Amino acid sequence: MAELSAQIPPETPLPYCPERSVGLSLPLPINARIDLLVELAEQAGERTSRKEIVAACILGAPDSADE
Repeated sequence: MAELSAQIPPETPLPYCPERSVGLSLPLPINARIDLLVELAEQAGERTSRKEIVAACILGAPDSADE
């Protein structure tokens, strides 16, 4: 997958990137938290999805152990 990501320009919006399906089973509190974050975004007038919330959390995570 890292090889594929190197071929995608970094400025490409995520909705236009190729996708790979992942199967996840999340603990119920995490699942509920994702739902809450979607609901809060929608209350603020934003349109989002669980997938976008999870992607934002992953992209916002540090790239190294020093961060």
